[in-house]
Amino acid sequence: MHYLEFYSQDRDTVWPGDDKIWPIDRRETYTFSLEGLQGEKICFGAWIKGSSSNSYWGVGKNNKYNCENCCYTLGSSTIGSSRLT
Repeated sequence: MHYLEFYSQDRDTVWPGDDKIWPIDRRETYTFSLEGLQGEKICFGAWIKGSSSNSYWGVGKNNKYNCENCCYTLGSSTIGSSRLT
């Protein structure tokens, strides 16, 4: 099983929040709508349940790593899209 969260890079906010995480299936397509602040930078982090820390996508669990192409700015003209492989 894979899990996903989104992390604000501008404040201490996580989606879905309240100590919840989104379970995801890599074979499925998902759409997430996030409410945040205009211009806020948000990055995704995904990981495999029970795996070692080197099995992650984006910023990984708990916003622990750096990434390329895993962050989006709310209110920008570009709609973000990413595929986990």
